[in-house]
Amino acid sequence: MKKTIFMLIIGLLFTIQGTAQSCLPEGITFTTQAQIDNFHTDHPNCTQIEGSVGIIGNDITNLNGLAVLNYIKGELYIGQNGSLTGLAGLEQLDSIGQLTIAKNPVLTSLIGLEGLKHILVDLSVTQNPALISLTELNNLQSLGGVLVIEQNPLLINCSGLNNLTNFGGHYISIKENNALSSISGLNSLTAI
Repeated sequence: MKKTIFMLIIGLLFTIQGTAQSCLPEGITFTTQAQIDNFHTDHPNCTQIEGSVGIIGNDITNLNGLAVLNYIKGELYIGQNGSLTGLAGLEQLDSIGQLTIAKNPVLTSLIGLEGLKHILVDLSVTQNPALISLTELNNLQSLGGVLVIEQNPLLINCSGLNNLTNFGGHYISIKENNALSSISGLNSLTAI
């Protein structure tokens, strides 16, 4: 049953993908705020990225220039951004192949990921010393791979994962989150 539901989700994603404008099969990496700000101008009508997306840059302060994106087939890597405090600008993202959020020293929230419903492979949130909540992941329904939440010293709970019911991965790793007092947000999982 779980496999059937997961296959239906994948089929739906490819149907949705077929109706929108896809681009960048080789992916793209943003290292400056100007690249993000100019994305829509440089890639008009691009709403779905076929490859992976990297957001890695100390001068990146917001992701508003990516507001047109609703699907990333590859990995979305958001890491090593010294000035990024939130993820506003990603509100239209519905599905991602894989999501990694790592080593963002001033990232306090995942604001911007409220629309995310499906991650086809892994979700990894690691080494974000200012992150206090996963609340913005509250619409996430399915995760096809592993779940890793590690080394986020101010993270207090997993309450943003309350709607995650379809988990296809083979393990969950939650460790070295010093302020974490509860994993009650994972209560909706029916099987691991």
